[in-house]
Parts: sequence; C-alpha cells; structure tokens
Amino acid sequence: SMFTNQSAELSLNVPSRSVCAVEGDRSRPLFWVGTCSLTSSTNAVHLLEYQEDTNNNDEWTILNTCGHPPGQVWRMAASPLDRTLLLTNGSSSISDTPSTTLWRIPDSTFDPIPSSTNHDDTDNETDSYHNGDQDNDPYNNSNNPYQSNYNYNTNSSGNHIGMDFPNDVDESDDSNHRTSMEEITFLPVSSGDGHGLEGRLTEILWHSDALEASRTAVVTTLSYTGILSQWDFESGDAQELIRIDTTSKSTSNVMTTVPPRAAWDPHDANLVSVTNKSGVDTYDTRTGNICWRLPHCHRLGGATTDLDWNPNNPHTL
Repeated sequence: SMFTNQSAELSLNVPSRSVCAVEGDRSRPLFWVGTCSLTSSTNAVHLLEYQEDTNNNDEWTILNTCGHPPGQVWRMAASPLDRTLLLTNGSSSISDTPSTTLWRIPDSTFDPIPSSTNHDDTDNETDSYHNGDQDNDPYNNSNNPYQSNYNYNTNSSGNHIGMDFPNDVDESDDSNHRTSMEEITFLPVSSGDGHGLEGRLTEILWHSDALEASRTAVVTTLSYTGILSQWDFESGDAQELIRIDTTSKSTSNVMTTVPPRAAWDPHDANLVSVTNKSGVDTYDTRTGNICWRLPHCHRLGGATTDLDWNPNNPHTL
C-alpha cells in the first residue's frame, strides 16, 4: 500500500516477467500479469485486483485467467481507452520468433467476485472462520467458484498473506476457469537483422494523448535492435505508419548490450524519447527526425537503462 506500511503478496508459482495496469478501468486497481513458464501450454495472463480496506487487511485477488496461445509473455500493454484490449509480445520458447498480437478480452472477465465470497472483517463471519468455521470462510476453495484451484497462505495470526497455484493443476484444462481471448490483429514487427532477437520488443506504448486524440488506436513499439515503429488499428488491421532505426542515428561510442527503452512525452503526443547507449534521443514522429538529444546522461558514463517523463511538469525527464 502506498500510504501504509502494510503489504500484500501473491504467489502464482509460475515465472512472470511482465505486468501492466488496466488503464482502461479507472474505478478499480486492476493489473495484468503475464507468465513465462518453460512449459508453453501453462502460460497465461492473470487479471489481479488490489483490495485495500480500513483494517489494513490489504490483499490481491485473482479475478480471472486468460490463456495466452503464443506461449510466454515477454511484454504487454493495456489500452488506456478500452479495458478489453490488450497487446502482448511473446513466443513459445526463447528460440522462436515472438509474435505481437492485439487481443479482445470478454468484458465479463472484469466482473468483481460476488460479495458473498469477499473477506469482510466488519461482521461476525470473520471470527467464525478464523475459529475453524469453513462454511463461512471466503477463502475456502469450495466456496469460491472463481478461485477453486488456488490455495491461500496464512501467517501465525491467521491473516491471509498470499496465494499459491498448486503444481498439480493442469492449467490447460478448461475446467480451471480459463477465459479465451479473441485475436483482433497481428503486428508484423520486424527487428532488422535481428541477431537472434527478431520480433522481440522492449516497449509497447499506447498513444500518450489517446484520451483526447482523434486517432484512438495508435501504438508505438520499440524492438531490442532499436527499431521504433508506430501502428494504427483504425482499419482493423495493424498498419505501420512510421519506422525509425534509432541505432543508425547514434553518435555514442559506448559499448553496451542493454536493450533500448522508450517513453512518450505526456505533454507532446508527437514526441517519443529513446535511450541510445549512454544518452537519450527524442524523435518527432511526424518526420522521424531527432528534435533534441542528450548525448551523455550520467557523470559516471555507461548505458542509460531506463527513462520516464514527469506527467505534471513539462520538459522534465
């Protein structure tokens, strides 16, 4: 929690490397978590809700799980306008070329868990299930149709501190309440010569000014090899509007294997900043040219590994 010293933990028991907020739903703290298990059929995107109450019993709840047919999820981003739209980048194994796909998720996936199964410390049910009354325990697997395959952990005080995904559950089984996502379109991402990184992305950025822009389906991607592309989905299929090879414009002699990162300028929807070895280049997407550059960002030298813009103060990076 941001304003207390309480913490909430959740264990999926599956390796995960990608997480993003559901920005299209501004009424609830929802997050997607993508897994990257070596067993391709077990990979999925989990919809999590963070619940904070006045008694400091903060907790995570898994609302739903959607199968990810391409396999491992390496990068993803949710639409800021439509909570049912999700972009993912991933593949079945590290040796396969990743695919980048726009998915539509059923709106019912976001339905809250019925209140009868929620943890409520304000009534006598709390004491009853802490004293062993399983019928009133909202964490009892038999009482929760949405989470019947998850086990909750408790500490010495009886508080629920996390959730385990049992190893003996076959996640590919539809009986485990997996939701199917509809594939809308495929992004033909190209990473140049690749060097074994063909199609792999370091960034997926929805248009920073999408809430006000007339083009509501513009996305920018950045590949591991520095290819910056802008995509439009208005026609239904992904159309590449701009393609920039950011590495060809580098003037830095710093040798690095750190992948590039990018960030929209929240105060100018036409500007995208990209890390380039030791510095940062900012591109005008209307022309594809660099409009300004910071050649060396840090006194000690070395690579610039990440960046972000201040959403409140212009010109603050």
